[in-house]
Amino acid sequence: GKVVGNYTLQEQIGKGSFGTVFRATDQAGSSFAIKVIPRKGMLDQNQQPTKIKQIFDQEVDIMRMIKHPKIIKLREKLQSGNNYY
Repeated sequence: GKVVGNYTLQEQIGKGSFGTVFRATDQAGSSFAIKVIPRKGMLDQNQQPTKIKQIFDQEVDIMRMIKHPKIIKLREKLQSGNNYY
């Protein structure tokens, strides 16, 4: 599969309004869920953040604060030329 940072994307496990979720493994073989979010539409023609980008940044900030045993922990945010992870 595609390598993103220290993770290798495996099969798709979900799809939502912001992106697609894949099972991924790290170099040690541990499994993770990685959401792939296209960067297209995050900036307008003047390179200013769109409402979608503002919502995305807010979601990341909230996920960083949440610590609960039943909610997936945000480990890190990665970015490529076309996507956020």
